[in-house]
Amino acid sequence: MLLSKDLVGFYQISHETLVDQRQEIVSLRAERDALKAENATLKINFDWLRMKVNQLERERAQLIEKAYNITLPAPELTRHVAADVPDAFSFEDIGDDLAKRLGMPIFGHQQPHQDA
Repeated sequence: MLLSKDLVGFYQISHETLVDQRQEIVSLRAERDALKAENATLKINFDWLRMKVNQLERERAQLIEKAYNITLPAPELTRHVAADVPDAFSFEDIGDDLAKRLGMPIFGHQQPHQDA
């Protein structure tokens, strides 16, 4: 059976493309795994930092209360992830209902005053 040179050339291009895509997939998987590990480390560091800041704020409030006899609330950093937020970094309008649930200001359409 005799194969044409065009058919053999097409197979060669397809094979090279396949090998290139496999290499790219391997590098992307390695990068993804490295980013997952870095993300886990960053979360742990953030949690530790958040805990220390909260501890310092409580200590500051206690010291002010002891020194000046003034009771102040201690601010606290919390990790809050809103489950119903569509995209944290989006400029799209989320709508009045979701904005109200998230505690954001609502800028409604006000009717102009009419003098009668």
